[in-house]
Amino acid sequence: MKKIALITCILVTAFLLIACSKGDAIQNNNEVLPSTDPNSSASTTYTPEPPIYDLIHYYYSSTVPPELEEAVRNNQIDKDYKAESEKPENGTSFGMEKTAAKFANIWKSEMHTSAAKLEKALNEKDKVLFEKEQTEWEEAMEAHFRFVSESLGGSTAYNVVIGSIFPYKVDENALEIYRQRTLEIKGIHFEIEQAQKGYNYSGDYESLKFEYQGQ
Repeated sequence: MKKIALITCILVTAFLLIACSKGDAIQNNNEVLPSTDPNSSASTTYTPEPPIYDLIHYYYSSTVPPELEEAVRNNQIDKDYKAESEKPENGTSFGMEKTAAKFANIWKSEMHTSAAKLEKALNEKDKVLFEKEQTEWEEAMEAHFRFVSESLGGSTAYNVVIGSIFPYKVDENALEIYRQRTLEIKGIHFEIEQAQKGYNYSGDYESLKFEYQGQ
């Protein structure tokens, strides 16, 4: 599982970085990305759209429960990431990288909180299994980020030239990986919690609460 996760993330990151290098690369840390509006000659900052939580859908044969749908769609982390990315000072490659790194860490922290909550809902056997899996997953991700930075970043042995956008793409990829893992954990916890409370329960779910409440 550890090797599969690592290989998958390497392929995803490589695809993102290659696509970026073939596009309109940012040449320095002070350049603002141009507007995509054909009727505007002004420049604008880059505003990422909240990623689709496709991993959540894996656990459902039909539709996602409305409680889970609402919690994921309206989480404050995505809202604040979008708002901060729209600030003019974050329109440079340096600003984009700083913002992505900040929110990657926020999602990582949220992942740890969600994992701790899930562990409390598991029996001892499954708790041990999940703890082992989560530890291996995190180790695989850290190894993945180190590999990408070493092989593609800066002066490499392969003469790869991606430009100043590279640190941002690495942190953006980390943000999405930690985000998806967090939502996957929350989805598993929600399924267990809903089954325990009963499918007609209309109160709050601990699995759907976010530690992060805004800046």
